[in-house]
Amino acid sequence: MWIAHLIGSGEREKIPNAIHSAVLLSILLGLLLGIIGQWLAKPLLLLIHTPSDIQTAAIQYLKLYFAGIPFLFLYDFAAAILRANGDSKRPLAALLLAGVLNVFLNLFFVIVCHLSVIGVALATDLATALLPIRNSGMDDARARLFHSSGSRNYVWNLCHSNSLDIHRICAHTNIK
Repeated sequence: MWIAHLIGSGEREKIPNAIHSAVLLSILLGLLLGIIGQWLAKPLLLLIHTPSDIQTAAIQYLKLYFAGIPFLFLYDFAAAILRANGDSKRPLAALLLAGVLNVFLNLFFVIVCHLSVIGVALATDLATALLPIRNSGMDDARARLFHSSGSRNYVWNLCHSNSLDIHRICAHTNIK
C-alpha cells in the first residue's frame, strides 16, 4: 500500500527505499514464521485433535510447508508491487502456473518417487518457490523499475550484473 501511495503521489525518489524495506521485511517475516512454524507444527496439530494415526505424516507435511513460507511472503510482496502499478495479470499468471506445477509435481513425487506426504509438501514448496521467479519476469534481467514515458530517461535500475534475484523481482515493474 505504501508503494502504491508513492507511485500515486509521484514521489518516485522514495520508491527504491520502500521496495528494499519491503523486500527485507518480507524475507525476515517469512523466515521468522517459517522457524516458528517448525516449533509449532506439532502443538498446532495436537490443538486441533489430529488423529494419532496420521499425526506423524501431518507433522512432516506441516514442517515442510512452513519451510516454504519465506517464498510465499516473497511472492506476496512481488505481487503487491506489481498490483500497485496496476499490473494484476502477471501475479495471477504466476499463481495459475504455480497451481498447475504443484499438481504435476504432486503426481511426480507421489506416484513416481513414492514420497507420499513428504512429496506433496515438497511439491507445494517448489511450486511456491517458483512464484516470485515467474512473477518477476526473469526473462528480462535488466528490466527497469520505472522510467518516464515519452523519454529515454531511465530513473533507476535495481538489477546489477551480480545482484540477487530478489532485486529482479522489484525491478520488473514498469511504472510510468
